[in-house]
Amino acid sequence: GARWRSLGLSLSVLILIFLWTPSLAQDTQQAPATGGKRLKILEAERLELRNENNEELVILVGNPVRMDRDGESIEAPRVVFNRTKKRLLLMGGVRYKDKQGQLIEAEELELFTSDESFEAIQVRIESGEFYLEGPICQRAAGQILLQEGYLTPCQRCEQEVADYAFQAQEVLLYPGDRIIARGVWVLLRGERTLYLPVLLLFLNDRRPKLEFGQSESDGMFVTADLPYVSDFGLGFTLLRYFERRGWGFGFDHYGVGAAQERYQFLYLPPPAGLVLPDSDPRKDGIYKYRFTYRLEEPAWRLEGQV
Repeated sequence: GARWRSLGLSLSVLILIFLWTPSLAQDTQQAPATGGKRLKILEAERLELRNENNEELVILVGNPVRMDRDGESIEAPRVVFNRTKKRLLLMGGVRYKDKQGQLIEAEELELFTSDESFEAIQVRIESGEFYLEGPICQRAAGQILLQEGYLTPCQRCEQEVADYAFQAQEVLLYPGDRIIARGVWVLLRGERTLYLPVLLLFLNDRRPKLEFGQSESDGMFVTADLPYVSDFGLGFTLLRYFERRGWGFGFDHYGVGAAQERYQFLYLPPPAGLVLPDSDPRKDGIYKYRFTYRLEEPAWRLEGQV
């Protein structure tokens, strides 16, 4: 049968017991070899240690339980940590805030500490200026997927109905970078007004750009970064025009699959006003490129950069 013991202790005694228990202290003082994070219990009312089906369990109950995980703040009324499977189950109203300040609230959240993925239900997320929610949420390779999602930048205005928002079949959040939504309805004061197959929103400074200017060497110039969305990814078409040099072009492409992909290329015409020898690589133009690919699974990782 299962072996367990229940300890109803104050916070100070609980911390002492936690540090004196050898099998438990190993996880609080050392990060697992799989790349996990150090977990500290800050507040709890009860601690139980169990061994069920050859699995070591640490069960915490509080109002709520408060924990720190290498700078991440975690709160939940009930926590079950499976040391054997490296799994953290949070129940009863969860608050999970990461180092970047992104807040995730959920009715229940299961975090797999071996690869930092999680699954959650009845989720609300505050990421930058955007508020997102949905009944089912998953995180893998740093990307957060919401099914039947809702998002708006107007949530902090404390209006009963947001001036504008979006409902989507699925929402893919790249924290701190961008949001991609598919099957989107644009909501104005809660009413559906426009349908979009794909919606792209940027959370950083990487936004569409159109600039005009003039310089002594190039004359008048135009710089344009024009966004696009396709089945295989999204990004920007890069157009450059220099009065004394001619046209330049390129792209900045992001993949939308499980892998983290970014492919950048830019061609610029040769410098104006210079007579370059045949040996100078700039004679035929200037080429800039960078290709990055990364696919990570619990047991392996594939990564390359050119």
